[in-house]
Amino acid sequence: MLNTKIPSRMETQLETRDSKLSTAALFVFFVVFVGLVSNFLASRANAQAAALANDPATLAANAAQAENQSPFLFTGQFLLETTRSANEAEPISYGGWYQLTGSAIHKKTAINATARVGYTREYSYERDDGSVGSFDNPGLSLAKSFRNGKDYEFSYLDAVSVSVSGSIGANDESRRRSFLWSNGVSVTGAKTLGNWNLRQGFGYTHSFYEYDIRDSGVVNAPHTLRSTTMAFYSLNDQISFGASVLYGYSISFQGVGRATTMAQFSADYAFTDKVSASLGVASERGTLEPDGQTNRIRFYAPEAATYFFDLIVSL
Repeated sequence: MLNTKIPSRMETQLETRDSKLSTAALFVFFVVFVGLVSNFLASRANAQAAALANDPATLAANAAQAENQSPFLFTGQFLLETTRSANEAEPISYGGWYQLTGSAIHKKTAINATARVGYTREYSYERDDGSVGSFDNPGLSLAKSFRNGKDYEFSYLDAVSVSVSGSIGANDESRRRSFLWSNGVSVTGAKTLGNWNLRQGFGYTHSFYEYDIRDSGVVNAPHTLRSTTMAFYSLNDQISFGASVLYGYSISFQGVGRATTMAQFSADYAFTDKVSASLGVASERGTLEPDGQTNRIRFYAPEAATYFFDLIVSL
C-alpha cells in the first residue's frame, strides 16, 4: 500500500504544479501579448467585459451618443470563450462557449430588447449522454433605463435599470431537469466615479418545471433570489480590470434553501472599437462548509475555479 500511495501523491502534486505553471504561463503570455500589440495599434477604444457591454445602462448611453438619425440603435455582440477547469480532484479539462447577443435600443425612451442564444462545447471529454456540446436555452429580455438629469434628479446614481426576462427550456439538460421556462425581474443601479464603473443589481427568477423531482432524485428549485455586484477600473481607453460577485439563494419545492456564490476577476483589453479580449478566473461554489454548519463566501476557491479567455466582437 505504501508503494502505491506515494507515487499517486507525487503524481497529484506534479499535476497540480503543472496546472499552476501552465496557468501562470498563460497569464504572462497574455500580458506580454497585450503590451506588444498596444504598441502597434493606433485606435482608441473602451475595454469592457461582456457583462458590462450588455448592461441596459451601457446600451442606453451608447444609443444616446449614436450619430445616426434612426430612432433605434441596433447592436450585437459575438462572444467566444475558452475555459480551463482547475478542479484538483479531476483531470484538467477544456471547454468552449459561444454566445450571440442582439439588441434594439429606442434612443428617446432608453428602452431596449435583447435576445441571446449560445452553444457550449466540451473539448476534453464526452458527457454522460455521449454528446460533446449543446445549445443554451434561448433568452429574451426587455429593459428600461432611467437616467439622472433626464428622468430623475439623484446625484448618487447615474442610471437605474429595470429589466424583465424570460428563457425557454429547449436543450437536453432542460429535459433532464424537466425545466419548461422561467421569468425574471431585476433592478440595477449604475455609478461612475472617475475611472471606476460600479453596478449593483438585485433580481428574482421563477422557474417552471414539469415535475418537482428529477429522475436523479434531485428536487427542483422554482425560486431564485440574487444579488450582483460589479466593479470595473479603466486604466486607460484600452485596458481595464473587472470584478464581480454574485450571491444566489434558491428555494426548492420542499422549501429547502441553498446559497451559491460566483466570484469573477478579469483583465480586459480593447484591440479596436469592435474587438476586445478578457482573461480571468471565476469560482462558483455553495456557501456551506464541509462541517455542515458554517456558511461563508469565498472569493477564490481552487477546487471550483475556472480560468477563461474571452474574445468579444461587437457587431
